[in-house]
Amino acid sequence: MKKLGCFLLILLIFSPLAQSQKTITGTIENSEMDAPVEFANVFLQSNQSRGVLSNQEGKFSFRLYANELQDTLVISRLGYSTIFLPIEELEEEIVVQLKENIFSLDAITVLSKDGIVDIFKRAVNKIPSNYGSSKYFLKGFYQDYTISDGAYAELIECFINIKDKTYSNPKYKSKMWLKEMRRSDDQKNLPPRIEKFVTGRNSIYPLYELWNSTRSRRFHFFFKPASMYDKYAFYNLGEYSENGDTLLKIGYQMKQFSDRTENNGFATGEVIIRKSDSAFLKVTSGDPSAGSYKISTYHKVGNKYYPRSIEWFSQFKYNQKTRTFARKSALYFFDTTDKIAGNKGKRMNREKDLRDFNYTYKEAFWRNNEVLLNVDAPKALSSDLGRTKDLSKQFEENQRKRKKIE
Repeated sequence: MKKLGCFLLILLIFSPLAQSQKTITGTIENSEMDAPVEFANVFLQSNQSRGVLSNQEGKFSFRLYANELQDTLVISRLGYSTIFLPIEELEEEIVVQLKENIFSLDAITVLSKDGIVDIFKRAVNKIPSNYGSSKYFLKGFYQDYTISDGAYAELIECFINIKDKTYSNPKYKSKMWLKEMRRSDDQKNLPPRIEKFVTGRNSIYPLYELWNSTRSRRFHFFFKPASMYDKYAFYNLGEYSENGDTLLKIGYQMKQFSDRTENNGFATGEVIIRKSDSAFLKVTSGDPSAGSYKISTYHKVGNKYYPRSIEWFSQFKYNQKTRTFARKSALYFFDTTDKIAGNKGKRMNREKDLRDFNYTYKEAFWRNNEVLLNVDAPKALSSDLGRTKDLSKQFEENQRKRKKIE
């Protein structure tokens, strides 16, 4: 027993958890306006698998070990200049201001219509070589909320693991595991004919596989036939500068729609393409200003690109346009790796509604979560969802209900 005790003591002393630590707590802001930069990626320059996300208030907390104190903290968000901060020079509490890096339209390169189309075609054709790898895992945070008649009606949040592979065959189905989950009461009060379109299946799979634009069959093949390009008009909308590279912003719209703001799925949208390797960094379908859109963004890890975020938002009127319903689903990724150490979580059935999953609500996990620093729900959301009872009570009671059912 003495030998075992000594071994455990030595193991504890030399484990990363026993090393001296430094926790950096920060707030990320837009340098041009008094606004937080939410869901920005904060990671180590030498090890991108060690990172966190800023929350809805732009806040983050990053615990570092002794062997990481000579590293550099990288803070990035598409549309902003990337910041590199030597950790040894940082205080324990910092405020970081990110500067938007959009050039004025006056500074763009003049491209012919054929030139813009060629750039778009090249990016589509390079999807199989630019994205994914033979096998990889993504660690992600999923958030889904609905607004019914102007009031928040339901909230679901999950931490998940996703297994996927190269994008050369978009018919390949991903695999997902649920790590943590919490959800509020369902107060949507929708008629059955509409409710069946909102519930019934796992909503994370279609968000990842269909609205992940470089992966989905719709985007992967949509512009493949040469004739399809003739049905669209393309626009040069500007340029970005990122770490010495040029990013081109291109808009597209089906010619049969004269109004560019008309929203009809793939009828209109915008993309951001990195000029040096013809990679899509951002794909927007629909029109955010019109209220319904899909947005997917990507970043480079090693020599391949992987999704950074996927967002889908839709709203509509019903009951003779007297009632409104809106829903937003989003996936934010904080790690890309070739394997998951330890327990992946509970395998997720793609045909099973998230509301029917048996899970354990761990209040301490959500309160002390290091990946996405916990923030109180926005006042409007908390007030709306908590109009019947406290939101934290709903999280607890809903997981107990599932356990009783199963």
